[in-house]
Amino acid sequence: MGDIVTFKSDFVKLRNVSISYNLTDLMRKSNVLGFIKGLSVTASCRNVALLYKDIPDLDPEAIQSSGDFRSGYENTSLPTTRNFNFSLNAKF
Repeated sequence: MGDIVTFKSDFVKLRNVSISYNLTDLMRKSNVLGFIKGLSVTASCRNVALLYKDIPDLDPEAIQSSGDFRSGYENTSLPTTRNFNFSLNAKF
């Protein structure tokens, strides 16, 4: 018989989304900034969405355990953060 505060630990998470675009050909056609040999831009996001979980109001990855008797218990751990990144790669 299960406890009312015992939950399955299954979850589905969209961890990383990234999109990149190479601007090298576009710059060569328009003859803009001819001294740049390559240019690309990238945008990405980490910890995008938690698609499925059985535990209410908690990110299953945020649960910390040290392998002792507290293993699997939620103990005021910090939530995982969502990060947005943008990068520009230029070759001269």
